[in-house]
Amino acid sequence: MEKEKITRYWLIIVSLIILTLSFFIVKDFLAYIVFAFVLIFGFYPLYRFLNKKIKNKNVCAWLMILIILIIIIIPLFFIINSLVQQSYSAYNNVNNIDFNKMVGYIDFIFKKDINIDYYFQTTILKIRDGIIRSAPGFIGSVADIILGLFIMFFVMFYGFKEGNNWVLLVKNILPLKNEAKERLFMETANVTKGVIYGQFLTSFIQGALGTIAFLILGIPGAVFWGFIMMILAFIPVLGTPIIWLPTALIQLAIGRTVQGIILLIFGFVILINIDNLLKPKLVSAKSKIHPLVALIGLFGGLKLFGLIGIILGPLILAILFVGIKFYTEEL
Repeated sequence: MEKEKITRYWLIIVSLIILTLSFFIVKDFLAYIVFAFVLIFGFYPLYRFLNKKIKNKNVCAWLMILIILIIIIIPLFFIINSLVQQSYSAYNNVNNIDFNKMVGYIDFIFKKDINIDYYFQTTILKIRDGIIRSAPGFIGSVADIILGLFIMFFVMFYGFKEGNNWVLLVKNILPLKNEAKERLFMETANVTKGVIYGQFLTSFIQGALGTIAFLILGIPGAVFWGFIMMILAFIPVLGTPIIWLPTALIQLAIGRTVQGIILLIFGFVILINIDNLLKPKLVSAKSKIHPLVALIGLFGGLKLFGLIGIILGPLILAILFVGIKFYTEEL
C-alpha cells in the first residue's frame, strides 16, 4: 500500500511538471490556438454543409481555411491597422470640437449641467491609449504573425477534419456518466453559441453598420467609432447610443443638419433595434448569456488578451459559469 501511494504521488508530480512545461510551450500561441477553436465552432455548420457536397474532408478543411482567411483574417489586420491610426486622430478631432455649441442640447435633454468637454476628452484619451497598448500584443512582429497564423491554420485544418473525434476523446476522458457528459457538452455548446452568434456577431454588425453610416455621412474616424460602438453594444440598454446620439447632436450643433438628422433616424430605427431583430433568430433562449457576464468578460478579456479578448473573455467566463452550475447540480 505504501509503495502504491509513493507511485501515485510521483505520477501526480510528473503529470504536474509535464502540464507546466506544456503550458510554457504553447503560452505564446495560446491566443491563436483558442481563436482557432472559436473559428472552428463558429464555422463548423458551413463545414458540414460543404462536406455533404464535397466528400473529401481534406479539401473541405482547406476550403474553410481559405474562406476564413478571406473574410476574417485579412480584413481583421487592415481594420486593426486603421483602428490604431484613427485612435490618434479621433482624440485630436474631439479636442478641436467646440462643445459650447452643443451644451444647450445636452442640458435640455438631461435637465442638468454636464461637463461635456471633460467627458469626451478623458474618455477618448483612455480608449485611444487602451487600443494602442492592446493592438501590438495582438498584431506582434511579422515573424510572430506568420508563425501564429501557421499554427492557427493547422489547428483549424485538423479541427474541421477531426473535430468529432476530439469531442469523443474529451467525453471519454471526463469521469462522468454518459447522460451528464451529454448535458455538459450541450450546455457548453449553448453558451458558446450565445457568445459567438448572439453576443459578438450582433455587436459586430452594429459596429459595422455604425462604421458604414459614419463613412457615408463624412464623420471622421469612422472605423474607430464603429469599433467603440461594437464594444458598447455589449452594454444593455445604453449600448451604441452612447456614441451615435452625441455625434448626431454635434452634427446638428455645428450646422451639419442633414447629417445629424439622418444619423438620428438611422440610430433610432436600425442600430438600436438590431438586438431585438437578430438575436432571437441567431440563438435560442437557452443560448443567451447574462449581460453582466458578457460585459465583465469583454473588458477583462480586452485587458488580458488584447483585442482578441472581445470574444475570448465573455466565452471563458460563460463556460466557467456553465461548469459551476453543472458541478453544483451534480452534487
